[in-house]
Amino acid sequence: MYSDTLFQNEKNMQKRAVLLVNLGSPSSPRIWDVYRFLTSFLNDKRVIDLPWALRLFLVNLIIIPFRVRKSSRLYSQVWTKDGSPLVFHSERLLSKIKTQTDGEFDVFWAWRYGKPGLKKTLQEIESRNYRELMIIPLFPQYASSSSGAVIQKAIEILAQMKRIPKFSVIDYFFDYEQFTDVWVSHLKEYSKKEFDHVLFSFHSLPIKQTEMMHRKGSCKTYACREQISGENRYCYHAQCYAHARLLASRLHLQPDDYTVCFQSRFAKKWLHPFTDELIVEKAKAGTEKLLVIPLSFVADCLETNVEIAQEYKDLFQKHGGKTLSMAESLNDSDEWVKCLIGIIKDNFSEKKKSP
Repeated sequence: MYSDTLFQNEKNMQKRAVLLVNLGSPSSPRIWDVYRFLTSFLNDKRVIDLPWALRLFLVNLIIIPFRVRKSSRLYSQVWTKDGSPLVFHSERLLSKIKTQTDGEFDVFWAWRYGKPGLKKTLQEIESRNYRELMIIPLFPQYASSSSGAVIQKAIEILAQMKRIPKFSVIDYFFDYEQFTDVWVSHLKEYSKKEFDHVLFSFHSLPIKQTEMMHRKGSCKTYACREQISGENRYCYHAQCYAHARLLASRLHLQPDDYTVCFQSRFAKKWLHPFTDELIVEKAKAGTEKLLVIPLSFVADCLETNVEIAQEYKDLFQKHGGKTLSMAESLNDSDEWVKCLIGIIKDNFSEKKKSP
């Protein structure tokens, strides 16, 4: 028994581990489980960037008490016997990757908020004594409240280990050519001739939070909607517009054919134009057929299956529009699996070439 474990650890010393991380999900749509999930999520100082006492008061005495029942109802709408869409698509993605890697690396999964959590998964990885670890937050664009929250927590956990493994992080991947290729292929079924307009919808964030990525000045100072450079490349706002331009170019969309917009906002001082307001505006202006492509997500979730596919669709039709279609997320599609494996291999190969 001991010799078998020793042999396995020696074998793993020649192998690499990959940890995929996404936001998380409650364990069920029951109010108590949703409450625990929201408490863990919204109390993260990277998610709500306020002084500790103010965040504690706002989150636990105002936001969660007023949102938990509604959130529970929304989760109930999308819940299946396999869990939420985010959960079962992620589990299938992991399973497919494991069957297609030929033992080149071992792949693990964790949630930033939920189970399996980062701590338990990283402890399992530590126990197997891997030579190297690659951490990939599954958010195409970098944001302090998403990728940043994952990276910070992972580093805090790794710092407590007796042996800190050599590790690397892929902090964003919207501009990887393979990733653009997957989206272009994924959208083939949506002919631009069938729609009057396309919306590239991203999750909104507080403007203040995105502009913290600048050395100084605002998004207007760095022209984040028009360009991305070394000075603003970690600005979420700039990355969203750059992502939309990449995809629009490959889809042969002209500037008048599409609009970049932002959904799921909590307040007015968040990134805009807001998707819901733009949908109403387009409907009133005579747009009949609208395609919404959510680009902040790699797996369908509440923000896609409920907010866009149900609420925004009803909103569009209520104000005179006829058809609002939503492009599904990449989920566990074979092309996305192949793309992710390719990104992992390419990054490991680059490290082999490094002096």
